[in-house]
Amino acid sequence: MRDGWVETTLGDLATWSSGKNISKNSRVSDGQYAIVGANGEIGRTDQFLYDQPLVVVGRVGSCGETYLIHGRVWISDNALIALPNSNIEINYLYYLLKTFDYSKIISGTTQPLITQGKLKTQSVFLPPLPEQKRIVDLISSVDSYIESLQQQSESAKRSRNAVLHELLTAVGEEWVETTLGEICTDGLFGDGDWVESKDQDPEGDYRLLQLADIGDGNFLNKSDRWMNQEQFMRLGCTKLEINDVLIARMPDPIGRACLFPEGLPVCATVVDVAIVRTDNETLQKFLVLLINSSDFRTEAFSLLTGTTRQRISRGNLAKITFAIPSPEKQLEIVNLISLFDSEITRTTRVIEEVKQLRSGLLSDLLSGEHEIPASYDKVIGAA
Repeated sequence: MRDGWVETTLGDLATWSSGKNISKNSRVSDGQYAIVGANGEIGRTDQFLYDQPLVVVGRVGSCGETYLIHGRVWISDNALIALPNSNIEINYLYYLLKTFDYSKIISGTTQPLITQGKLKTQSVFLPPLPEQKRIVDLISSVDSYIESLQQQSESAKRSRNAVLHELLTAVGEEWVETTLGEICTDGLFGDGDWVESKDQDPEGDYRLLQLADIGDGNFLNKSDRWMNQEQFMRLGCTKLEINDVLIARMPDPIGRACLFPEGLPVCATVVDVAIVRTDNETLQKFLVLLINSSDFRTEAFSLLTGTTRQRISRGNLAKITFAIPSPEKQLEIVNLISLFDSEITRTTRVIEEVKQLRSGLLSDLLSGEHEIPASYDKVIGAA
């Protein structure tokens, strides 16, 4: 342990207490203050329990979920409250509790629970206050950078969607009105049977497509279900081809679409996915943009049928009317939006990389394995 660091317990660093239940009559949908439980804000109220900085730790259910709160708030009885004493900086306490391994003190199976008594006895290593503040300062600087990147990404997404909407609605003389059914030279299909667990084979040759695979313009590659040849034929599934346009036929949100990419095992469709197949690469990419647009989704949502499992039928999907420009204009729109998408993807990748760096850095700093060099203060001062 480095000089100045001491071993102590969480109980010695803060005053701990449990939150309080709040009656239904005290809950107000547009209340002034948040009601915070084990998994974050769970409602609003015009009453408050605390009006000071504090750290909240999930006690029941979402055990160990940790939040730093400033200002007036009501904490429910599903959470624990930590009020730091003079030995620890509140942001440092938050980082300490945010990264703490709660798994070793969680009890219960059907309803996981952390007791205040167990938590208070847990040992931690604590640096002197000046070093606590330097650690908080460094991590806060990284957090500010991450927030800046996230704002940049959100701004790019808003601009991208605004530009796409303008491009898709700026109908000119070269645009023609059509439907998915008319425009797809190779058809609109994919009405295979519902695939139940008994119809799956972990050793099968066909990877079973899932709705969760279909992102908003991206194939998410989440499926881990398979079927064999006999099941594939009996259930009337369709083998996917590269650049098939895949369309989700159920809400949340209806009509999200993506292309089936190269480099994946052979995939078979399910009933909740429709396929648009055409050999025109530009049209494939344009249709993904069109189908993911808000106007198309609004139209698709109005055509949902069913009660317990709402979906848009293949026939109704094929009948949705929209305007489409010339192939040259399609390519222009696809290329322009791809510039936005490339920047959004790049920024998202940088955000994930910085988050990983932050996680490793925070772990090292809290363990005392990494000492912040004196030169850091000069860098921050210059900034």
